[in-house]
Amino acid sequence: MRWLVCSLMLPLSASAASVLLIPVDEKARVLADELIEPFGAAKLTVKMAGPGSPAFNCLKDAERETCLSNIEDKAKVVAVFVVSGALKGAKGTLNLEMLAKGVLLKKDTFKVNKGKVKQQMKGPIANLLKLLPKAETAPPVETPKVTVTETQKDPEPVVEPRRDPDPVVVDVPKKPEPVTLTPSKPSDPLALTTPGPRPVKKPKVAAWVVTGLAIAAAGTAATFGGLGFSGKGRLEQSTQGTISYTDAQKLKADSNTQLTVALGAGIGAGVTGVVAAILWGVE
Repeated sequence: MRWLVCSLMLPLSASAASVLLIPVDEKARVLADELIEPFGAAKLTVKMAGPGSPAFNCLKDAERETCLSNIEDKAKVVAVFVVSGALKGAKGTLNLEMLAKGVLLKKDTFKVNKGKVKQQMKGPIANLLKLLPKAETAPPVETPKVTVTETQKDPEPVVEPRRDPDPVVVDVPKKPEPVTLTPSKPSDPLALTTPGPRPVKKPKVAAWVVTGLAIAAAGTAATFGGLGFSGKGRLEQSTQGTISYTDAQKLKADSNTQLTVALGAGIGAGVTGVVAAILWGVE
């Protein structure tokens, strides 16, 4: 029962701003995968453009900045990062181009070490994100001023005619009639017609327990079903090249596991529901 309760209390992930990474080749894709964690530390979600995707084809377009600006609007991201470079042995070079709204904001080169890219790039990525233009805020709405053109006079009081008070009617209490009490006969304690104490109904403990199990199983099935179908929807969108192949495989396995758990919990909820109905009818 402990794992059923824990699964119902899992928090839902909050939505965040996103950035799009476009590796120029497979060597650069290895470096781009290492940048997912530094962007996550800055509370940004990473979307990865795959080979042959519209974003990747923009790199060869004559109007490269305009093409990437359109991709930025379609992907709903705050910035686009073109990743190039490679690791040669234990060291390597990482090149980043940051564009926003079709404008190249920064182009920089970093020396990185194998296995330490995530730690080394947290600070540089945080500094690059400071160059992003802040969202424009709407001007405050001014409260319309009220101009008083004419003062109104207070209405004259209305004087109602005076009324005489209604006469007070006093009710005189009537003399109570004498009540005759007739003594009742004592009941025979040994009479067979004397009703005995009513039997006390036993609490339906088993029915309540099974009903609680059915409700918990139904909640588990709904939770894992929602997670599984959510992952399946993200997997279907992966054909647009927004996630890497490794992430797609992991997402597929997680979705299948969640749907399997949801099916098992649904069957358990149905069985316990039938048992609960029987116990409520029998006890």
